[in-house]
Amino acid sequence: NVAMDNGGYGLTSGLLQSAYMFSPNLPVRDENGDYSKKVLGTNQPNPVAQLELTNQTRTTRFLANVFLQYEPIKNLKLKGVAGTDFSQSEGYYYAPLSTQVGGANNGKADRRHNEKTDYQLQFSANYSTMLNDRHYLAVSAGTEYMKMGTQYLLAGNTDFVSDSFSWNNLGAGAGSKPTVGSGSTFAETLSYYARVNYTFDERFFLTANFRIDGSSMFGKNHQWGYFPGISVGWDFAREKFVKSLQGTVDQLKLRAGFGQTGNDNLSGTDDNGNAFTAYPYNVYRQSGNVIFGDTYNTAIGLYALGNPNLKWETQTDFNIGLDFSLWNGRVSGSLDYFNRVISDILGVRRLSSASEVTSMVVNLDAKKQTYGFEASVNTETIKRKNFQWNTGMTLTFYRDRWLKRDRNWVPKIYETEKAYMGEEWRLVSMGLIQPGNGVSYTSNPVPGTILFADVDGYMTKDGNIMYNEDGYPLRTGKPDGKIDEADLQKVAVNVPYTIGFNNTFRYKNFDLNIGMYGKFNQWKQNGLAATLTDAGILIEGSNQMVEVKERWNSDHQYGKYPSSLQRKYGVGKEFASDFYMEKAWFIRVRNIDLGYTFSLPAYKINSVRVYVSLLNPFLITPYSGIDPETDNNGFSYPNSRTYTIGLHINL
Repeated sequence: NVAMDNGGYGLTSGLLQSAYMFSPNLPVRDENGDYSKKVLGTNQPNPVAQLELTNQTRTTRFLANVFLQYEPIKNLKLKGVAGTDFSQSEGYYYAPLSTQVGGANNGKADRRHNEKTDYQLQFSANYSTMLNDRHYLAVSAGTEYMKMGTQYLLAGNTDFVSDSFSWNNLGAGAGSKPTVGSGSTFAETLSYYARVNYTFDERFFLTANFRIDGSSMFGKNHQWGYFPGISVGWDFAREKFVKSLQGTVDQLKLRAGFGQTGNDNLSGTDDNGNAFTAYPYNVYRQSGNVIFGDTYNTAIGLYALGNPNLKWETQTDFNIGLDFSLWNGRVSGSLDYFNRVISDILGVRRLSSASEVTSMVVNLDAKKQTYGFEASVNTETIKRKNFQWNTGMTLTFYRDRWLKRDRNWVPKIYETEKAYMGEEWRLVSMGLIQPGNGVSYTSNPVPGTILFADVDGYMTKDGNIMYNEDGYPLRTGKPDGKIDEADLQKVAVNVPYTIGFNNTFRYKNFDLNIGMYGKFNQWKQNGLAATLTDAGILIEGSNQMVEVKERWNSDHQYGKYPSSLQRKYGVGKEFASDFYMEKAWFIRVRNIDLGYTFSLPAYKINSVRVYVSLLNPFLITPYSGIDPETDNNGFSYPNSRTYTIGLHINL
């Protein structure tokens, strides 16, 4: 909840970006005592002045749950639960005259009130019994009702005669367009479920369930969704043919599951990353003013088309796995393979550009698939009286791809119907153009600019791109003297896999825990380097990285970065290149904790543990940006390193 100023900078994002880019040769304040401002690139505020912006939020939250449980007969339990989660927050924002946004508006103040209220009611019946010491049966059924609501109120003003009012007297502002806004949302869900668990001789396991979910987010035609699930298991370590390994094999449980769940979250993003919100009915809102005679009248226009045929997005999961335990638990873990298919995907379909509303949220005739595997192994590596060493390792790998595209999908020349998510299609750079180099796609190559690979082209007829019967653009298969989408190449499939490794050591009263994890098969665009070595910000007088000394020039023709004659985008903003792409795998030591535990029986203290803890002590990575885990193609805040000294007393 960051208030945004008229330059597009939030209190946090603006401070971070301006701290990176503000001119380092300007003093904090000028000769008049005012905060220095840039002559060019004026949308970058003074980072020290940004500290005078006030953006406070006070939140109050109340949670309550009450339940009643009754057992009318043996093994049958009836339970009712009622709960509420209520929160309200008050936001206060003021930009004083000394700041850039405040000075441009003669002071700017906002106040916001937000409320969120959730209610939940549950009723369940559970019956379990054991028959002949070999058959275990548990049956449960229930219903759940949830109601979620939000509302907000916003008021703001500008043009104050003094900073002394802050946000406490919005009426004192003389702004020509005071901010007034309010709104509310609500949603209800009602669910019914039934579940059966059956175990035979602690060898065979069966779980079956069925859910019926209803949501007010959909129109009356498809408010209800029906979602079954079943899982089975077999611990064959208990079979006769494995009993010869008793003492070595404790558990070998093979299991498999199939199930479906529904998604009614109608706020998402389309294939291009644009946010959308769906509605079951047409939505209207204020759309400016119209003049009748000499009078301004508020105009109401259609904001979004409702879709009464919108239905639940369905997720179908299949998994198969193995749980194992060996040598009386000295080694244990699990192996899992999973496959997930999402159908009836909630997405956007474009309408005629002549329509009042040019898009509509629908269930796309498309499918997405996620598949992968997970593995975990835990060991009691050393188990002695005074020394123990336990380890835990996890591995997670998955891939996302399209299984089917919507019928209105228009493929680009490099796209395939079943493409993987995370494919990086970019122009491939071949170094920098040197004096005297010939370049196929331009008759006037500029030394020091990026040389791109011209590898392909569109097949055309009478100047128009040709397509095959499936709607795919046709390729020439050879360089065509142009740089366009046909020259994009797949430089990576950016789907990392994660490895975690945890070690716990105990020696007498000492304990030491070291936790680490890593992500591999990962690439990132170093947005910070791309921006802070870009010739464009040199024109604005912005700060730059010291690496700009490695920029190409006539006296340094083997420079690392392009000359000042080329912007970071290369050939047009629409074509991303791999020039600033970097390997971004990393190994992070998450924590190092060291403790010592002792008792003080004379003072009736069971135990005292003194400890020191280091959070995020170090990182191993080839990535040259701020942080390969949190960087998002721009100005990210680095992960902090935290040192803690503590004392834990158990009476």
